[in-house]
Amino acid sequence: EPLVRRLYLERSLYICQECRKGFYYYQHGFLNTSSFDKPTDTNEQMSNTAEQFRLNKNSLSSEFPDCREVVLFSRLIRMIDATSNALRQQIMNDEARRLEHYVKQVLNEISNDPIRLKKLITGRRVQLAEDLSRTRHIQEKLEEFISALKAGEQL
Repeated sequence: EPLVRRLYLERSLYICQECRKGFYYYQHGFLNTSSFDKPTDTNEQMSNTAEQFRLNKNSLSSEFPDCREVVLFSRLIRMIDATSNALRQQIMNDEARRLEHYVKQVLNEISNDPIRLKKLITGRRVQLAEDLSRTRHIQEKLEEFISALKAGEQL
């Protein structure tokens, strides 16, 4: 069964390549389609089976090759894209949950350790931040005082 699927996909790929050639010739105004119906040397065995398949279909349809395989592969590509996006999103959600769990665990460890908590709350950086906020408050009061003095002098 995997061999049958593989042969079907290889044949479909070959027919898609032939459709691509046919579309190129159609775009450039070639009316004779026999130039893209000829098998190439590299894919002679594959082209013979595809040629027989196409001849059977072409006897029933027009002179252009049947390009249903193009639709098949475009649907396959869309399906693979949708699957990869869903998997990517699932992985990102799992990773976010894992990180959130880890952060909660670390925060719980810190909150349960009073020495560590005191060190974080009363550390050098905390002291500097408090001093900085006091300095800013004093600077704002000085600016208000200076503006009030200037307003009093103008009266």
